Amino acid sequence: MTVIRMRLILSSELGKRKGTIKTIELIGQSEDGEVIDCVDIYKQPAFDHPLLKNHIIEPSSIQINQLEGENDDSLKALQVWRKYGECPKGTIPIVRAPTSSKYETEINTVEAGWIVRPNATQTEFFIYWTSDGYRTTGCYNLDCPGFVQVSKSAALGSILQPVSIFNGVQTTIQVSLAQHKENGEWWLEFGSEPIGYWPSSVFKTLGGGGDTINWGGEIFNDGANGHHTETQMGSGHLPIEGFGRASYFSNLMYTDNGLTFKDPEKLTTYATKPVCYDVRIGEDKSTDKGTYFFFGGPGYSDKCL
Repeated sequence: MTVIRMRLILSSELGKRKGTIKTIELIGQSEDGEVIDCVDIYKQPAFDHPLLKNHIIEPSSIQINQLEGENDDSLKALQVWRKYGECPKGTIPIVRAPTSSKYETEINTVEAGWIVRPNATQTEFFIYWTSDGYRTTGCYNLDCPGFVQVSKSAALGSILQPVSIFNGVQTTIQVSLAQHKENGEWWLEFGSEPIGYWPSSVFKTLGGGGDTINWGGEIFNDGANGHHTETQMGSGHLPIEGFGRASYFSNLMYTDNGLTFKDPEKLTTYATKPVCYDVRIGEDKSTDKGTYFFFGGPGYSDKCL
């Protein structure tokens, strides 16, 4: 099965560690898909202990040398992840919990965007939710109890047309997910139309808001035929090709606890296999796209194996 979808996620728990400054993905076939998060040294798990709230790290002279990156050649040789990158000064490396761990089962999300389903060719508008890390709760669209639709103007899972033309007219959709300040309901808007909401009671940890927003795309790769899937993400072209050729998200905004719209000034990019699919933040601030980024890629190729 191959799936491509673009999603907006608000989550109370995600695989990425709190305080992550940089992520290093081990892409070799023998590396078991290990992911290293470079975490601010003062945001590591130890400082979640109530007795370490105001603790100040005071390393010995030997530890200072290690922090400066001196005399660690022998250690580097044993740490496979360091073949793929180094953690910045002031951070420590932490192995990200595997997807089967308890950490991942705590994920609560609401999602929306567009999708191309397996064996299909048409783009569809979709929503999704889960309150236990995609295990037993949640579903697409209205395929299970949870989402309350109020609009008669939009059918969830319906085909979207027109779509963007490569090197031609670009088509965009506007999607908003926001929590009602008084009752905690998570409302979905498509364009300027309120479509419906998820009651806060269906979630375990989203009642008080989400702590992470993800914009981007994903595909399903089962490694059939002994190589990476040929499924394209977005337009099938890498972000470096830019507007009109690569897919993009634009005018990204989020709301704070006071429901004030804000520009996400610090975006962290992450691509599991950049030679297959990548992401690049837009640098031209003179456009009408606000904060934006390009993403996607071709899938299987002579570089994406």
